[in-house]
Amino acid sequence: MKSLFLFLSIFVFGGLIGCDTPYTPVNPVESGDSNISTNVSGEVIENDFELLKYMTDDENYMVSPFSLKMAMMLAANGAEGETKDEILNAFNIQDLDKFNADAKNIIERYDDEKDVTLNTANSIWLNRDRAGKNVEFNDEYKKIVQDFYYGVAEEESRNNIAKEINKWISEKTNNKIDKVLDEKKPAEFLAALVNTLYFKGDWALKFDKASTYKETFTSRDNKKSDIDFMHETAKYDYYEDENMKMVKLPYVGRKTAMYFVLPTNEDKMDISNALKNMQNVKVRLAIPTFKTEYNLSFIDMLRKMNINKAFNPELAEFKNKMFTGVEEERNVFIGEVIQKTFIEINENGTEAAAATVVQMFDNAALPPQDEVIKDFKADRPFIYFIIDEVSGEVLFIGEYAYAN
Repeated sequence: MKSLFLFLSIFVFGGLIGCDTPYTPVNPVESGDSNISTNVSGEVIENDFELLKYMTDDENYMVSPFSLKMAMMLAANGAEGETKDEILNAFNIQDLDKFNADAKNIIERYDDEKDVTLNTANSIWLNRDRAGKNVEFNDEYKKIVQDFYYGVAEEESRNNIAKEINKWISEKTNNKIDKVLDEKKPAEFLAALVNTLYFKGDWALKFDKASTYKETFTSRDNKKSDIDFMHETAKYDYYEDENMKMVKLPYVGRKTAMYFVLPTNEDKMDISNALKNMQNVKVRLAIPTFKTEYNLSFIDMLRKMNINKAFNPELAEFKNKMFTGVEEERNVFIGEVIQKTFIEINENGTEAAAATVVQMFDNAALPPQDEVIKDFKADRPFIYFIIDEVSGEVLFIGEYAYAN
């Protein structure tokens, strides 16, 4: 998926179907969501989509920019100097204190959400055997994690820490994410910074299961497969021009929504403009039901986003702010950033989860419009994303390019 970002450096993916006549919005009309005050705009979410240009072309995937950002901000709060600056710049965050306050507000709002289930949790873990007698999390660092991220601080032996982190992740994601860390061998990392995100929401307008039937999906490799498609014809927020189509499916409460995008010319797509100019029109939808599970390491991506010192065993600046008791000759750096995700979409709605683990190592152990009916038929590769319509945070982004 490395060609995805030839426009705006973001927002691209393969294949548009059923583009009959160009549809160009002129004056945006009020949508069914107009009572919700949202922060969604292309400018807000562009940075989150930067990840897509590094993704695979070979399989379906989904990542959580939100979970990655939260985990990396746990790291940023324990960093100093250029190490901290590089992390913040990569995520386009100018003021970490403000982000911490915003993170706290988001966590509290998600906990109070009644229409959908939307929970994020954080924890920091110390490997007592790797730490030795003297190394501890810095009290000031733990207070930031607890006060702003409602995070818990735990410690375990090197033989048990992976198992306990996996257990914690599974509990926080309704058992949708498990075995993020290898439990078969003793853990070599000094500490782990963990974020989870769990989402379950029903469509504001559910699909009738009786209207689900087989249609042909053409994968990126041109293989044709008959799979289940959900069908509905109703009014949705929609955008179309000569380069793309996009439709928004809100969840109950209309504070979160899922967007589906189909391109005609991926080089010239402009989702920033599309988000600002959606209109509430009648759309004939056909969208596959699907389930995707995915895991990956973010190290190479984060390096390409100009985070370098954090991964350098000699130059990383974590040990004095995140920890106490680290000997002068030892240093602490990020050795791995891994994320595991899950999403399932059906006639009722969406269930999705993500877990991100930042593993901290010390350098004694190296790591591994008119009433015209529009057609939107997602029968070839498409990207989808779920947005918190209030904060503008991109919760999940994925691509479906191969029939399950």
